[in-house]
Amino acid sequence: MRHDQRSSPKPGRHDRECPVGVPRTDTRFLGGPYIERLRNNRNLAGALTGITAAVVGVIANLAVFFAASTLFARTVTIDNGPLALHLPDLASLRPVPLAIAALGALLLFAARWSVLRVLGVCAILGLFARLAGLPIT
Repeated sequence: MRHDQRSSPKPGRHDRECPVGVPRTDTRFLGGPYIERLRNNRNLAGALTGITAAVVGVIANLAVFFAASTLFARTVTIDNGPLALHLPDLASLRPVPLAIAALGALLLFAARWSVLRVLGVCAILGLFARLAGLPIT
């Protein structure tokens, strides 16, 4: 087999890798049995479950925080010792971001659009609303 510089930019590359350096699929799955052994380890499985729950909790907390900050102009903070609860002021609801979020939810769940497409449409709508001078903030 002739070595072609265009198909393999690095000399000495062996044939188990594609030209960009990513291993082929069969070499990626060689670690599969080891991962299955880790899955059967009760201690490790419990730790991974706890980590997964913590990550989901952080993501949910961020989602609620950003939604309240986007949809409402003001929030009220209730402090109770080490805990602080940020509640939105319902009188400060922003109608334009609410309409964009509602349309995004409709496109995502009812029309089954992809997240990337919905994100793009909502970003363009927000840009047009800003350029039109609608009260976004």
